[in-house]
Amino acid sequence: MEIKTVLKSSVAAGALMALAAPMTFAPVSSAEAGGPKSANSKVTTTLGGRLHRAIMHVDDGASDGMFNTDGQSANSEVWLTGSGALTESITVGGKLRWDIGKNQGSCSFGSTTGDDTCAAGGFASKNESIYFKHKSMGTLTIGDQGEAGAGAPNLDYASKLNDAGATAGGFNFTTSATGAFTTITVGAVFDDTDPGTTNAIRYDSPSFGGMGLALSYAQGGSSSGKLSYAGTLSGLSVKAAIQHTNAEGNGDDVTTSGGIAVKHASGLNARLSYGKTDTSGSEVDAQYQAYGIGYAGKFNSLGQTDVYAVKHETEDSRADGDEADEITVGIVQALDSIGAKMGLSYTQVSYDDGAGTDYNDIDVIYFETSFNF
Repeated sequence: MEIKTVLKSSVAAGALMALAAPMTFAPVSSAEAGGPKSANSKVTTTLGGRLHRAIMHVDDGASDGMFNTDGQSANSEVWLTGSGALTESITVGGKLRWDIGKNQGSCSFGSTTGDDTCAAGGFASKNESIYFKHKSMGTLTIGDQGEAGAGAPNLDYASKLNDAGATAGGFNFTTSATGAFTTITVGAVFDDTDPGTTNAIRYDSPSFGGMGLALSYAQGGSSSGKLSYAGTLSGLSVKAAIQHTNAEGNGDDVTTSGGIAVKHASGLNARLSYGKTDTSGSEVDAQYQAYGIGYAGKFNSLGQTDVYAVKHETEDSRADGDEADEITVGIVQALDSIGAKMGLSYTQVSYDDGAGTDYNDIDVIYFETSFNF
């Protein structure tokens, strides 16, 4: 049975069950209390934001420089959320989210000149959505959001600064013979086979013994599904998920990917991910894998300290036979008293186009601090 048919039936059934629930009221959860006053006194409103700033030294084999930029782990942003009890069983809520401007988010060596350059991004709408959450039947969400499969290949217990291709995403590879710039950027050679954000109808089931199901149908015809688990097995904390997303309806790819992460009570943790893309109208189908280890411990009064190492690999992303590798080691310190964190990492990125071109590695020493409010 096609996932699109299953999704339409599940969403319709979920909506009907939610609307048939008893009409009695319950208080809003304490996690949502204490926000700013709202024009609508019947809902609880929360205003939030996050700032990321980073200092990074980049060496592409021909040029090197220091950059004072926004964080590469995520954009600085602001958001508004609100929620209210529709019935005793149903909570309705919404979210508005924006990227903030002047964050110097796009840095490079000018692609051809070797000059340090950063471009400031403008204010932009990030996403918005409305959800209907039933206590026993799950959550139906409408709007701009992650497709159901999102996150499956990127499960981890390590608190990392960045994931695949993010640290040096806008920098161009150079060739060693002349130090000449190519048109290939780091961000273009990695594909983590993780569905992105789009306008979709999404259903998330409640947890049954740690198992969860998510289904979505996006504007343009992309259908996505994920089966996940979070719990404890043989004394280990475990997170696992597998997803399948068919975006052929809007002329894009079909991806299947998943991952598993485990954590021991001592703080030792590990992850493994794999994904495969089937590209419409092309023989170039990306394959992704990642594996890493980490350790989380309490070494000071500031909060948890995470030490980690991870390797990302993408094959056949741009052409048959090409391969991109990224190795990162890092440390992240939580700042519990203010709900923030900071970290330091070293990343080396290499690329082989499968055609014998000798590309220089790109090395990045990266420090980032984030502040939430």
